Formats: sequence, C-alpha cells, structure tokens
Amino acid sequence: MKPKKGMILLLHDRQKVTPSKTISFDLMKFLHNKCLLYSYNIGQLPEGTAYWKTYLSQLRRGNMTFDFQFYNLTESNMTFSTVIKRLTDFIYKDPRCSFVLSIGSDSHVHQNQTKFITAIHLHRVGKGAWGCLKNTIIPRPIHSVHEKISLETTLSQELAYEFISNYLIKLSDILIPFADEGADLTFEIHLDIGKKGVTKELIQEMTGRITAMGVEAKIKPDSYTAFSYANRYTK
Repeated sequence: MKPKKGMILLLHDRQKVTPSKTISFDLMKFLHNKCLLYSYNIGQLPEGTAYWKTYLSQLRRGNMTFDFQFYNLTESNMTFSTVIKRLTDFIYKDPRCSFVLSIGSDSHVHQNQTKFITAIHLHRVGKGAWGCLKNTIIPRPIHSVHEKISLETTLSQELAYEFISNYLIKLSDILIPFADEGADLTFEIHLDIGKKGVTKELIQEMTGRITAMGVEAKIKPDSYTAFSYANRYTK
C-alpha cells in the first residue's frame, strides 16, 4: 500500500515503504523497521503529525518496550503462533457454536510509567471463553485521556490487523461446515470508552478508526474485553 497525500503510514514488519510527503524520509525508514500500524488520516491523529513524531521518537530511543509474549492464568510466554493454535483448538472443541472474537486494551497510570494491557478474548457464546493478554509499558505517566485512549486503540488495532491479514479467514473456515447448525464467528474491537464521563467526546474519533478497518467497534457497556478483562491486569 502506497501512502497518499495527507496520510501517515505506521507499518508492522513490512518490506517496502514509499516515503510520504507528510513526514521525513528518515522517519519513514524508521517506520519501515519498527512500528505499529497502517494508515490514518493525519487530521484524525491526536495532536496531528507532531504527536506521532514524538511518539515514534520515543520508540527509536528505546523509551517504549513492547512485550509480544502473551499469557493468561494457566500459561505464560506464548508466542502469537501459540495463541492462534489455542484459539483454533478452542473452536474445534465445539464448532457448532456461535463465537465472538474480540480485542481490547486498557491502561493504568503508575508513578513512573503507564501500563497497557491488550487482551484477546474468544467467547463461545453460552459455553465459556478463552483469552490471553499482552503487556506494553511506556516509562512515563500519561495523564492525557486523549493520548491514553488513542494508544489503547492503536494497540488493539495492531493485533486486529494481524488477525485480518493472516488468521481470521482460517478461523472462520473451521466453522463453515457447521454454518447450518448455528456456527458463526464475529470479530470486534472493544474500546474503553462510553457515553458517560470524559471519554464520550472520543467516541466518534476512536470508533471511526475501527470501522475504517471494516471491524465492528464496541463501547461500554458492551466492550467487556477492554473495560473488564484487560482492566483487571493493568494495576
């Protein structure tokens, strides 16, 4: 995908990136090797391009650490491939069910850092669930609600992009032979925002980023993967 005017590209493990006129070639080279996501309209980015230059500069200096090992109460140090196998096995156990696969992030500001938890949750409707978590630590307290929610959304989008690109169709294919018996898979991103409180002003912006991916966005009280599951492990 080539960047268009007015767009900033944030890519994860891509081989070729064409420099955008909106940011420097040096920054694009860094994005080529390092980053989080794909495209956003710069006008919709928090604080505009300057925000992301600062954010990416922190990454370049090593001031953000990403832990791509997943864990839950029964298993630790899971790779993403292991996570996919666990999800696949969970579906195969009862493939005639309706499933909801959701991703959500939450965060908590500590004295010297902000801890983000991104959760993957597969709900076999009426028959239990399987989930796991991933940590991201930013070594500074983030007090801006807009910045915090924006980063939570970005981390969820990062994982969602991996599913959409490589795994969602494969998971859905397991259920196709059982579609007439009620088998179904819904994919959602859950946001820790709602119509009450200060986050109500962010609903349109954050849900717009999700729906632009072709994914359904859920907010409180329906975004349980973010405000309940992920939240439990941010402290």
